[in-house]
This record gives sequence, C-alpha cells and structure tokens, in this order.
Amino acid sequence: MNHKIQNNKYRDWIKRTKGDIHRIGYTDRHQFKEWKQNMNSMREVIMDQYLYAGATPSYMITRTYYYYEPDIRKVRTNNKRVNNVIDDLFNPRGTRQFHLNKDHYLERHKPDLIQNEQGEWVIQKGGFHVHTLLPEPDPRALQKPNSRIRKTYQRITGSRSIPLELTDTESGRTKLIKLLLTSALQERCYFINKGDICIDIVNTNDKYEYDGYTGWKGLVSYVTKNMYNNEMILEVYDKQNSSILTTTNTRQHAKNTGKTSEVDLLVRC
Repeated sequence: MNHKIQNNKYRDWIKRTKGDIHRIGYTDRHQFKEWKQNMNSMREVIMDQYLYAGATPSYMITRTYYYYEPDIRKVRTNNKRVNNVIDDLFNPRGTRQFHLNKDHYLERHKPDLIQNEQGEWVIQKGGFHVHTLLPEPDPRALQKPNSRIRKTYQRITGSRSIPLELTDTESGRTKLIKLLLTSALQERCYFINKGDICIDIVNTNDKYEYDGYTGWKGLVSYVTKNMYNNEMILEVYDKQNSSILTTTNTRQHAKNTGKTSEVDLLVRC
C-alpha cells in the first residue's frame, strides 16, 4: 500500500476516535454544530498543506486601512503589491533558496449604520483589513543582507551596519524581521499609513493561541475564523495572491486521501 495513503488512513482513524489532530483538548458551545465541525475540518486540511509544503507560518501581519475600503478587487490588488515589496526585501533575485510563501486572509468589518449626504440612515457595507501569514525567512538573508535590507535598516536606525545580536540569534532575527517588514510596507505601500494602528506583526514566539490551536496553528485558526461556509471561504482567502492552497496542493491532497473538501472550491473558482 502507498505510504501516503496508509498514513492518511491512519490520520482519518485518529480523527474519528480522538477528534481534530492539530487541536488541543478544547470545547466550546458550538463544537457539535455542523458549521463549526466543517470549519475545523477545513482548518485541519490547511494546516496539513502547510506541513506538506514545509512552510509553516511564523508571522502574521495584520494590515488595517486608514480609510474605508470595501472593494475586494482593490484589496486583492494591494495584496499583490505587498507580495512584491516582501520579495524585493528578502529575495530580490527571485532565488528558490530565499523564496517565501505568502498567504492573505481578508476580514470584512461588520456593517455600520451611517447617515448619508441626504440625511438618510443607511446600512454601509463593512470595509476590509487583511491578515498575511509568512514563514520564517532564511537566516542567511539577514546574516548576509542584500542592499535593500541594508537601506531599509539604515532608514530605521541611521546605520547600514546590522549588529550581530540581530542576525545571529533567533530573538534578534525576530525583532529585525518585524522592523524591516513594518518599515518596508509603510514606506512602499500607499494604503498603509505610518501609524502603529495600521500594521501589527505577531509571531509564533508570542505563544499565540486561538480556538484550541496554539503556535503557528493558532495563527491559522485565527485567520480562518470566518471561513465557515462556501461563500466566506471564497471571500476570505485571496487565492490569486497566495501560495499554500494551490491547485497542485489541493488536488494532491484529494488524491492521497480519496476525498475532496471545501478547500477544493478555491481551486475551481
């Protein structure tokens, strides 16, 4: 029997007997509702994809528009710009060694009751903010920094020389990556204001936990919290500008398990 098929049958048995594989012992008032079970099942598939790709998320970048932005097409265009800025920072030559997966999850705000120019009270559709998941950049990208990294660091500190304590230790690299990302995105993306409220970066070292998932799985759990039906899956996950839920990945998952899932919607649309 194919090793992958055998492994997936074992995983299915664990799910049937123990529940979700990636989730710690956790109960909530919605645990027996179909939508919650479907959402957790989808989360488990996404987490499996990150593991299969060897690109588990280390950072969650939350970008909040400083203006009202309800147009999903513009948000997706902005996500493409974010990808270009991140690549130009850490991988300007486009080498496989320094490649970074990037996954964008959109979150629409709740509708608001506003008064229009005619003095009428109307329901305004919610605007967006975006969560972007990134894996850990290759340490060599910081230990032998390219000119873009040096220029960005100089803009922050006034010095092009990066101290060893920021490149040779895990905690130092985490601090440096957050500084570089924040500065580069604020400087080169017009839709990100320079105020702290417009961008927030957390990483798995912050012991992130959400809905019974911890660490990087907590980040995935948080960004998928609104992906509870087909319509929301297609709105939240920006397939056009993201990496992990590719056609190849989802079809291979279905082939290995003999199953399809709601995630396959992202391939067909």
